[in-house]
Amino acid sequence: MYMLGGMSDTSSNRITFERDSQYRITGVSHTDGIRLKLTYHASGYLKAIHRTGNGIQTQGKIIRSTLFVLNNSHFMFKI
Repeated sequence: MYMLGGMSDTSSNRITFERDSQYRITGVSHTDGIRLKLTYHASGYLKAIHRTGNGIQTQGKIIRSTLFVLNNSHFMFKI
């Protein structure tokens, strides 16, 4: 089995993925310094995505928010 470890574009921007022992994505990093940390419920479903690091001090303020929900078929969609 092959897992995508990252991708880049023609402008040398790169996104890399970190995975846990169950091959779930646990981290996403971009060359501009943005980093996402993903956490999961014990049942394996995605619990939260935390944005960390990009050199901007937000002092705990929400700078952007997008709400996603799961339907009865466990498909995630944006509200």
